[in-house]
Amino acid sequence: MATISISSNRIYLDTLSAEDVKQLRKSLYVYNRAKEELYNRYYDKAFLGLELNEIKYIKEWLRNTFGMQPQEYHITSLTRQAGAMVQSQKELMNLYKQDDEARVKSRKNKLRTLRSQLTTFKKAKEYLIARSKAKKTNSKTKLVIPVPIKNTRSFKSQFKDMKTEKDIYLYEVWVDKKIASLKARIAMIEEKSKQAEINKSNRTVTVSFRKEKKQTAEGAENAANQNADGSSGEYVDKTFVLPNRVTFGSKAFYKTKDTTDISLSEWHVLREQKRFNAMKFNGRFDAKYKNWLVFYSTENHSMQISLITGYVLSLNSVVFPYRGNDLEKVLKHAKEPGWSVGYTLELHVDLAGREYILIRASFDVHEDEGHVNYYTKAGVIGIDLNLDNISWAELDGEGHRIRGGMFKFSLSGKTTSQATDILGRVCSRVIKLCVDTNKPLVMEDISLQKKRASLAYGRKNANRGTSSFAYSKMTQLLLGKALQNNVGVFLINPAYTSFIGKVKYIKSLRCPIHMAAAYVIGRRGMGFSEKMPLIYRALIPDKKMRSHHWKQFAHLYKISKRIKTKTYLKNLPSFNCEKEYKALAC
Repeated sequence: MATISISSNRIYLDTLSAEDVKQLRKSLYVYNRAKEELYNRYYDKAFLGLELNEIKYIKEWLRNTFGMQPQEYHITSLTRQAGAMVQSQKELMNLYKQDDEARVKSRKNKLRTLRSQLTTFKKAKEYLIARSKAKKTNSKTKLVIPVPIKNTRSFKSQFKDMKTEKDIYLYEVWVDKKIASLKARIAMIEEKSKQAEINKSNRTVTVSFRKEKKQTAEGAENAANQNADGSSGEYVDKTFVLPNRVTFGSKAFYKTKDTTDISLSEWHVLREQKRFNAMKFNGRFDAKYKNWLVFYSTENHSMQISLITGYVLSLNSVVFPYRGNDLEKVLKHAKEPGWSVGYTLELHVDLAGREYILIRASFDVHEDEGHVNYYTKAGVIGIDLNLDNISWAELDGEGHRIRGGMFKFSLSGKTTSQATDILGRVCSRVIKLCVDTNKPLVMEDISLQKKRASLAYGRKNANRGTSSFAYSKMTQLLLGKALQNNVGVFLINPAYTSFIGKVKYIKSLRCPIHMAAAYVIGRRGMGFSEKMPLIYRALIPDKKMRSHHWKQFAHLYKISKRIKTKTYLKNLPSFNCEKEYKALAC
């Protein structure tokens, strides 16, 4: 089951009556003002400890501000939308916390590396000073270059031999330049760390929240503990980083207020268009048309919308060109939980300046489980998503590889639309492969959130690859196309799939590492585990040999970081100790 959102055709305002347009604009204004007000109260309740009955509050606010009493279904839409915004902020707080932890860890690692390099160059400077002193006293002292510097690429490119005084002078200038550069970078990162701590401490608050108790037999005791104002006497203090409030109309647009491109009055008009341009109508499965506020007829394509002002907006020729048959199926289904339709009315302006509205219908697609192919006993298609290709492997029912391949593409220099089109074509080939073989798809469930948070202090090439890796777009396209073609999709843990493919299958299958990883992904999706090859078992401690096989490969991964992939294509002997294994890196 998946939730989809489909859009209707454009309905221009100049085709509606003057009263319809007037009531529509008023409803958009009232609804969005109420949403902003309710969001702020939810924010105060969630982050500032304010005790609030939100439904009672918004009813009184609408009555006192606009003199209207809307239906309960409008109140439900408002509370759900405002509550969802605050809930998303709570979830984002956890993501931001993980990002901060990843940045702190990345800064510490970078500082450790830079300080180690600085120590090495300082030793070189000490050698130069000692040589200069010895030269003044006519002592014969040979210049000794520290090995880490001697092996660096930048040193080899500039200084092959140092025989003359000129070479030694240039080498000293190079060392001084490196020391100054490293000191500056270390100071910059330390300053960023201090500033990040200051910003975090400035936004860290401690708030007292009323302790919620379960409604059990203790209800009488809870009632006895109520204060005179009706609030409970038990509170708990929570310390957290206070998030910013949502800027309605987008923060990016708000920053354009002080620009000279448009006047302030024009800016206010555009801001109101962005703030008051949509309203939602939540669905209900027990309604005749799966929504108590919007009635849509699939026979004559007419729609009646009960606005928050009490006015009923009638629209004709409302057509949903994409997947309208799925919407019709939901509307005609019996009254059953999960079969409802939510609508969103949006106001837009085309390039010619004409205003029009779009109706977006959101509903769950209930695919017949018998038609979606989740059968793995006959084999699967495993895929490995990469920066410039999608590698695949076809497996039989016993987990053996039948064949494999690679769909290559390039997103370098492409716009977002061009990249989406390229990825769409590649993903279509993957789904076609699944349809032709009548096998489900197995892919990795990857999160690049933490990795992208530490890009500021990583290698340039690695950063470029991580930031341009359109994994979420590829996943979205694959899941959507699989749903349309009734192809089952399994998402698996990506732990050590590429490394297992490298050390275990790259030689036997004689294929690139990404194809080997796709084979491991397919096997994991079918429920197969990977045993440690015999030649590496002596390298794994006895305690970990009795643990999960991921821990075994994790230990092998740690001691093999410097070993090149092509090494595993050779006939390797059985290793008796880590020293023999690490010698492969030489």
